[in-house]
Amino acid sequence: VAQIENPTTSETERTKAMSELNLLGKTNEEIEDSAYSYWHQYFSENIEKILSEKLVIVSHLLADKEVNSCFDAVFQEFNQKRKQMGVDSIQKFGYTGF
Repeated sequence: VAQIENPTTSETERTKAMSELNLLGKTNEEIEDSAYSYWHQYFSENIEKILSEKLVIVSHLLADKEVNSCFDAVFQEFNQKRKQMGVDSIQKFGYTGF
């Protein structure tokens, strides 16, 4: 799944990887679950970069609605963690107060 979703993968390699998943007998649901997990991990690991840059995310296995839903879930987790840690944008950049 990671190879399919990787933007640097050639279309030929992507098609080959998709064929291999089909040959392994993976159901569409299993493939979509794996793709969702892949994007969830990617978003979790790169949330600050994503929020600070304008990135276009393209999934070859999930509909845009599913990718957006996944990002929304990670964004909510990110905000919850920040609240629990008491970290705001000022503390994030090193200002701790007077």
